[in-house]
Amino acid sequence: GMELGAAGADNASSKASSAEAAPAKAAGKCTRAHAADDPGLFCWGVMFASDRALIDSQLTGKAGMFACNDYLVISPEDHLIGKDECGEEVRTLKESLPAVEKGVYGVNAETSSWLNVPVFLKCWGKVIESGKVWKQDFTVKLDPDAVFFPARLAAVLAPHKGRPVFTTDCRYWGGDTVGKLFGSIEVLSKQAIGSYKDKAETCKGLPWQRWGEDMWMQKCMESLQIPAVGMFDHVSDNTCPLGGYASCGEAKVVFHPKKDAGQWWECWKQSDKAAVKK
Repeated sequence: GMELGAAGADNASSKASSAEAAPAKAAGKCTRAHAADDPGLFCWGVMFASDRALIDSQLTGKAGMFACNDYLVISPEDHLIGKDECGEEVRTLKESLPAVEKGVYGVNAETSSWLNVPVFLKCWGKVIESGKVWKQDFTVKLDPDAVFFPARLAAVLAPHKGRPVFTTDCRYWGGDTVGKLFGSIEVLSKQAIGSYKDKAETCKGLPWQRWGEDMWMQKCMESLQIPAVGMFDHVSDNTCPLGGYASCGEAKVVFHPKKDAGQWWECWKQSDKAAVKK
């Protein structure tokens, strides 16, 4: 399904080059199309070799994390993802990332996902070090296979701008008001990042060896007394017991997972169209 992905990316990039989304070329200085979106989103993710084609196609189409105010991709390899609207090269931030094992619930883990806290401990450190977290209202960590609409997220987050918050996006039962953080999308406000930076030892000191990074981040935020904002109605994650498998015809913030560029762009285009119709 790669041809579809390339075609989808081409359609999206031709759309992005239309007048409405054209980057501002004020006084000879080019600014990315979404640089001034409000509230501001800084989006980032981790790219392994298997994610390369998918992430490249998202930049080509200027969609997903690449339609945020600012973005960063961390990878064990130095990789040229492509060029932004201003013709500037977008490269990965190369970091050696620790090897991690797959969790087996009840055997070596309290989760059946990767025991990837060491990877994300390091990456969150690099994300904060980049300084980009302080220039935007919210920092958004995304899985590469999450079909993501930043403008929709911004609308959900707008009432929480300026406050310490993190997001949860999954429920195990209908009456759950707090919810669980599932890692296809994790949002921390600038104020929550400030708390994390000031009290990083609290979070690093949690007994995270048997956890996935999303469980770790939720327990970290709770131990720092950061309130949760539930986004259950806005995220369709098939790994979540309640609230997965939504049709891409809905106007969700995230559909997860869409593993290859063909699936990803097909879902993106369907949802983009549906939202325009309304």
